[in-house]
Amino acid sequence: MKRSSDFYKVVNAIINTLNQGDCVAYISGGQGGSGFGLFGPDEDFRELRMHLLDDFSMVEDLDVDGDDFGVLFNEWAEYDQFDSSFDFYEFSKGDSRLQVMVNPDNYVNSYELRDMISDDYVFEAAEITEGMNGYPSCLRGCVLLNGGDTTIEGAQAIADLYGVELVSLRRKDGWQLWQSQGNAYELYDCASFMDSHNDNLHWWQSWKEYADELREYADEMDDAEEAEKWRELADQVEGRELGENEFIFCSEGYPYLTDPEVADRMEDHFSYDTWNYTLALDCMVTD
Repeated sequence: MKRSSDFYKVVNAIINTLNQGDCVAYISGGQGGSGFGLFGPDEDFRELRMHLLDDFSMVEDLDVDGDDFGVLFNEWAEYDQFDSSFDFYEFSKGDSRLQVMVNPDNYVNSYELRDMISDDYVFEAAEITEGMNGYPSCLRGCVLLNGGDTTIEGAQAIADLYGVELVSLRRKDGWQLWQSQGNAYELYDCASFMDSHNDNLHWWQSWKEYADELREYADEMDDAEEAEKWRELADQVEGRELGENEFIFCSEGYPYLTDPEVADRMEDHFSYDTWNYTLALDCMVTD
């Protein structure tokens, strides 16, 4: 369902116009003829957005200049509020055509697009930079997924709906801006990340796996009393159940006679050391 940047530019301008309480005039055409209509502020914005994305595959700037209105449907001449200073576009797919008149003041910038998405989905609004060398660059809006119930497939569907990119961001404690790390295609694997950043880390995917390793260490011990403690702990934890998305880990090396930590493995955000990571929708808008 991903469309061109121009397609989203026009769709977002239409939604922005309606959100401000104004109407957008359109004329639909095809084999059955053509007809005039208005998109109004009482539209369901998400349904309208999906209608335009689902029912049309292309958009063309009609580039009406001066008195050259030949590319427009004749019905525009009957519209009292026709304004040649507005921009005209035609959505199309097969024989279906839809011409719209867009106020050029209503194209959205990155921050307006960010607020549009965060309002629709109650995501946290934030700001991205491309560099943190003392000179932030390419500042733009974004929305953070940050612990919502959205799956990676759901997040990508939202990205396709608004014409934005699903990305990975990071921010150090004390920073105000998030730094883009490029496109994201899956949730963070916290176990693999921690393993690659901590040589002392040991982790397990089940309590049975953890218990088996306890017994292996016990078998190598010279102290019979200490070895028995480890075997007893193995017997105690072996039958425990992990959640579907959980893993077990010890940050400081081999298992000890204390309970290891349990955490969610696949996450849309997490923190490690002084760094914070999150998946987000990058609301970059290109001209």
